[in-house]
Amino acid sequence: MRVPIEQRVVKRVRASDFFSYSGFLRNVVSERLAYVAILKELIDNALDAEPTSVSVALKETADTFTVTVQNDGRPFPRRAIQRTFSSYEFFSSAKFWKLPSRGTLGNALKVVSGAPAALSEKSGYPRPKILMVIKTRDGSYEILAADDPADTSPAIHRVGDGIGDCTSITMRLPRHDSVLHQDASKYYRDMLMPAYFLFNPNVEFRAQAEFHADILNWRKRLKPVGTPMHYGGLSSVHWYGKGEFKRLMRDLAESTSAYGTIAIHDFLGRRRGFSSPSSQRSVLRSTKLDGYSFKRIAENETLSEKLYDATKNATEPAGPEVLGFVGRDAIHDALKEIFGADKVQSFHYHRVQNVAMTGDYQVPYVIEVALAGILGSTLHQFYGINRSAFLLEHPNEPYHPDDPFEGVRWEWEVKTGRKDSAYSLAGFLEAFELKEREGAAVIVHITSPNLRIKDYAKSRYDFSPTGSDIAQAMYEVCRFYPKERIRQVGGTSSAVEYLKEELLRRQAVLREKNTIPPEEWTTQQALFYKIRTQMRGDIGIKRKSFIAAILKLCRQMGDGDSSYREKLGIKAAIRAQFFHRGQEHAVSFDSIERLSDKGSDLLLIEKEGVAEILEPYASQRGVAILNTRGFASEYAKQIMKVAEQKKGNIFILTDLDASGLAIAQNLPGFMRIGIDESMITHAGKFVKRRLERKDVEERYQPSLKHLKSLPEDERRQVAETRVEIDALLAAVGPKALWKSVETVITKRRTTRDLRRSMEPQVQLPEEIYSPWKKIETYAQRMGNALLERRIKPFQRWQAGLVTIKDKEKTIEESVRKSLSREPELRKVAPLLKKAADLLPDSE
Repeated sequence: MRVPIEQRVVKRVRASDFFSYSGFLRNVVSERLAYVAILKELIDNALDAEPTSVSVALKETADTFTVTVQNDGRPFPRRAIQRTFSSYEFFSSAKFWKLPSRGTLGNALKVVSGAPAALSEKSGYPRPKILMVIKTRDGSYEILAADDPADTSPAIHRVGDGIGDCTSITMRLPRHDSVLHQDASKYYRDMLMPAYFLFNPNVEFRAQAEFHADILNWRKRLKPVGTPMHYGGLSSVHWYGKGEFKRLMRDLAESTSAYGTIAIHDFLGRRRGFSSPSSQRSVLRSTKLDGYSFKRIAENETLSEKLYDATKNATEPAGPEVLGFVGRDAIHDALKEIFGADKVQSFHYHRVQNVAMTGDYQVPYVIEVALAGILGSTLHQFYGINRSAFLLEHPNEPYHPDDPFEGVRWEWEVKTGRKDSAYSLAGFLEAFELKEREGAAVIVHITSPNLRIKDYAKSRYDFSPTGSDIAQAMYEVCRFYPKERIRQVGGTSSAVEYLKEELLRRQAVLREKNTIPPEEWTTQQALFYKIRTQMRGDIGIKRKSFIAAILKLCRQMGDGDSSYREKLGIKAAIRAQFFHRGQEHAVSFDSIERLSDKGSDLLLIEKEGVAEILEPYASQRGVAILNTRGFASEYAKQIMKVAEQKKGNIFILTDLDASGLAIAQNLPGFMRIGIDESMITHAGKFVKRRLERKDVEERYQPSLKHLKSLPEDERRQVAETRVEIDALLAAVGPKALWKSVETVITKRRTTRDLRRSMEPQVQLPEEIYSPWKKIETYAQRMGNALLERRIKPFQRWQAGLVTIKDKEKTIEESVRKSLSREPELRKVAPLLKKAADLLPDSE
């Protein structure tokens, strides 16, 4: 009987490859993850048996770390155990047949069996006799270390009966704190088991952990949440380059085998399209190779190249659809099982199926990416290769230099068509505000039969053929995250939580003192830096989003009062100007009440230059102009609301375009008077010109955001063309423009309170004003002379900075006393008192 090829391809290995600690470390990610890598390899081997259930148990004592992995998949008979631990190491079928493979150690159970001996060397313990215990339906076996360290053949000792239809493997590993500590247990709980559960939704996982220091005591049963597609096919010759195919044949032919020579039919039978004997005979006859042995074909480059070309021409390339995928629902349900259904706040998923053309061969791949907002959590990263957990050196530190995706140029296209790029996964996550403190789970899963591996431990891959697809898929799920995080303040953003605490502190000060003292005043930017310092430099939110959160929180705390931010001592930049009666005022929190009293009419104009041009005409009429340099600032809105309450007439003048109409829409309740077609006509009449919209309009590209926000009738008006205030101003001049504005506001509001525009002053009778002015002028002249003498000593002050107000008060008191002793003023003082006594008391 012909022995299957995967049972016959073998090669000799040295005991140091798996019995020595240095040899063992070549096969794992790092010393820090040595214990985790062993556990991962045992789970990968269990999953290769295609089980429906996998159970994992960990137990830690002061001296040992014991792991048991059990599965109910294909049986592990005694003869397979003997082959596994013979003097030969089987070539990995995944390596030669390009199947979507698992594992950190190359699925080499024999290499894993060397771990107890290797870790004993590291820990200084005697080399253990028992390497592992395997229990199958055929019986229970101990794998014993050979007495001679140079012997590569562990002994297999039957110690009991079988355990039914399951296979379990138990390893007792010497504990070494410098390697183990908490990392293995935490990685197992937080990363390894959840990742396997995410990527294998058809498998039920049972997990139990007991640890010596009570750092974790975790028991969890994770039910299967779905049945994804599986890859159960053969490899395709199209997945090989010509040189790679010839090297494969040559390596197979040169391998020594304890089970006989390799047949050409066995080799072809592992290729898609050649599983039947008839298809094998057909391709061999067409190439006239049916009389040749496998070894003869492999050793002749011309013949092996001929076979390669023939098999490619006889078959179609296998696309990514043969690989299967985990799926949106399975990943979403798994996250709810891991974190709790009430903790998964949002979920986005994207899948890419593609083929990378690399040289003369094709590599199909499936990329699945998901992002979920997790309430009350930190950032979790789950990366998988072919449904196996991908070990990360620092799994919850996205900016660590050990980023497995570093060095690949990730490029993605945003919705506007612009392209962005990053050179690591960390750079990508930073672009979307995903950092260590963020409550989110990032999932990236890649399925492919031919990923480029950079090291034997499968800890680093060349993702350059798939990098842009990964980045684009990540963009499709991550682009929602910044907005979703601050949509509900106090949600998943740690920065907003810190901000909330700071604002509550300020609110307490305000309630205690009725005001925020000057020493507590700050700016929005200063708050950003303060919170960033509290978070040790990792604020995890863009500055623009942080500023938006300040205003939102302050509004909530002030029951909708936009000026509550200023009341809490947070000074925002002045973004509006107020013009009235020839004077310009900066709009701020302190000026809201005062400015809201001015102007019988208040006209909001979005254009700064236009506001200044129309101000002289408005000033003559007692109309106040408010300029906001675009969308109305919070303080400008507040002035308009208060002025309206005080019976002022409020109007809005904006461009006739999507943004101008959106500004008016953003200020509901206030009247927009133009620019519109009616105002264009009136303005033309004032310069005796027939003016229509077509005379002043222009084509433009409207803001889609603003355009979509408008009612249908307004949207049609400004979808393609616009009329700017400046265009009408250029056509008719400032005077006619103002007249057209004045015409509209007087028609729209026929009643106005002119007292709001008037500021008359009391003028004293000349017989009183003239003597009073003479006394005031004389006293002022004498006082200035006294001030000059008292200030002069401070000209070259060398005693450092002083409190100026205190010095001024001292000087003023000295001058006042000197003036009271001045002879001429002493003569006038009694007369002034007598004159004052003649007047009745003022109420």
